[in-house]
Amino acid sequence: MRWHWRNQWYPLRGEHRPVWINPHVKGPQDAPLRTGDTVHVLAAGPGVAEE
Repeated sequence: MRWHWRNQWYPLRGEHRPVWINPHVKGPQDAPLRTGDTVHVLAAGPGVAEE
């Protein structure tokens, strides 16, 4: 399941506004549901001193 914010374009207003995207299962109904742990690492780029 995945939930997130999306910047939705509103042409009449001429601007992007944040919209909350509710959790949903993505993919075909007959496909197996892939589950597992995903780890995302936020690391400093080159030349950035760590404290």
